[in-house]
Amino acid sequence: GGENSLAALSEKHRVRRRTLLQHSSLLELLELPSLMDACVRSNLYEEALSISAFANTLERRHTEKNPVVMKVIAQVRSRQSDLRRYLLHSLKNQVTMPECLEIVTALRRLNSIDLERLQSENSNLERIHAAMEFSLQVDFLEARDAWLDQPSNAAAPGYLNPSGEGSGGTNTRSSGGKLQLHSSEQLLDTIERYRTRCVFVC
Repeated sequence: GGENSLAALSEKHRVRRRTLLQHSSLLELLELPSLMDACVRSNLYEEALSISAFANTLERRHTEKNPVVMKVIAQVRSRQSDLRRYLLHSLKNQVTMPECLEIVTALRRLNSIDLERLQSENSNLERIHAAMEFSLQVDFLEARDAWLDQPSNAAAPGYLNPSGEGSGGTNTRSSGGKLQLHSSEQLLDTIERYRTRCVFVC
């Protein structure tokens, strides 16, 4: 009587708890694509890459090809492609050397995640990795060239000619210090731009 009733109640509670945990896990799983979206928009590369890597883990665990899980994995991989495009586009803008290295590291991590996914399907991983690295180098150089090809800042209106006069014939020696500083900043900016182009080739 009482013992059976208690055992039945305990079993019912255990089943409810398991159902609740599964429901909670399912909700978290379904939120992964939107979470990755938010990470990409917020420049949280490390977090976005972790979600991409987790998609590989999910695929290995769910060999029965659960439709819900497979849909989530496909959505995450779609965001992974968005992240790659976003990173490459970032290289077409002004970036510092540390930022440039961070972006390249993230792109290489994306290649590693893709390579991990292909392990079970392909035996010639070395060749695939070499092709990925070459493609990354080409994409990188094209992106940095696009930045270098952008028109330079125009010369300041008070640009000095050798006689010490401005382009309008007005003596601008008083502003020479400012102009020299501006030229130095432009030169340093140009050097930095070439340095960020040379991440692979130098």
